[in-house]
Amino acid sequence: MEESNKKINILNNQLIDEKNKNNILSKEILDLNNKREESNKKINILNNQLANEKNKNNILLKDISNYKNKVEELNSKINKHNNNQKIIPDDIIKLYKKIDDLNEKLKRFPFILEENEKLISIIISSINRRINFSMICKNTFTINDLEKELYKEYPEISEAENYFMCKGNIINKFNTFESNHIKDGDILILNQKEN
Repeated sequence: MEESNKKINILNNQLIDEKNKNNILSKEILDLNNKREESNKKINILNNQLANEKNKNNILLKDISNYKNKVEELNSKINKHNNNQKIIPDDIIKLYKKIDDLNEKLKRFPFILEENEKLISIIISSINRRINFSMICKNTFTINDLEKELYKEYPEISEAENYFMCKGNIINKFNTFESNHIKDGDILILNQKEN
């Protein structure tokens, strides 16, 4: 009888341990779901900002193209007209000033997109959840490009040997996001190699 009671006590303790483990796992799952919701909200905000920046960029590029066409048109008129016909030089000066103004506006954008480049938003999160960093970048960026900005924000991790994962795969630091199959809205997990 005493041995049966011991076995029952052992089984009860094991059951209590399993319940505690289940409670811990449930809390971790809830925390992860909350983090996912938070990340999704940030992704939506970044996507909206990205769309606005793309629209502004496209408008400015169209304006520059239009003004360049007008300048070319005026230069063509200058070349075609003889000395008796006058082109008002003030118009040309105004167009050049407008082009300079548009070029200055373009410089304020974080990136100039070349052909086949696009802006994407990504979120970097550490395993211990201390780091949650979002960034807009180009699909041609590499992890090395991203690390510069990350380490400005979190200098304490710059001395560690860090590596990144996306969708369960380790990311090659030297390949572009596109060749690493990193897409708009992806979450990169920051890991540190143990010494």
